[in-house]
Amino acid sequence: QQPPFDDPLARLLSTWEQPADLPLDTAPCEHLAARGLVCLAGRGDWQEVRRYNRPVILTLTDDRGRRRRVLLEALEGTRVRLATGRGPLTVAVADLADYWAGDYLLLWRPQVADLIMGPGAQGEPVRWLRRRLALAEGLAIPADPSPQFDAELGEQVRRFQKSQGLIPDGVVGPRTLPLLNDLDPAPNTPRLTESSPEG
Repeated sequence: QQPPFDDPLARLLSTWEQPADLPLDTAPCEHLAARGLVCLAGRGDWQEVRRYNRPVILTLTDDRGRRRRVLLEALEGTRVRLATGRGPLTVAVADLADYWAGDYLLLWRPQVADLIMGPGAQGEPVRWLRRRLALAEGLAIPADPSPQFDAELGEQVRRFQKSQGLIPDGVVGPRTLPLLNDLDPAPNTPRLTESSPEG
């Protein structure tokens, strides 16, 4: 028997320098959480995939309606490189339009313990958040930022979310955090493009 997701997930894990030894009786994302990796599954468009700038599993549907998962390992302008069983395949983004409805799955590694921060949150994760938002806005990085999540910080979060095309709800969650991580990514973080995406 093969693990869930089979090759695409194994290939995705290899981009994170992780073994693909997932137990068959475990949901893969739960197992990966123990390794410090978080799954982000969503439905979006190419702009969203570009924004997260991570290798990502796309769910494609062929002409007969069969669904297949494939790893998108590089994005170069209007072309993408897919990892297949027969080796890398480069195709135009436009050529995937009829096959990809927007479903994707990517992995990211949190840099803070709290995966949700909003009004009332406090502590070291909030200090980290303040430093990241200062970086995002081109402000001086505070040496000793407040550990309290106040209304002003909520506004800053909304500005960042708006700039990234997210719903500006003022709460830092699993869609906002990976983008904040990316302002100063950890070494060896796999990327889709060589340079950071604009915006």
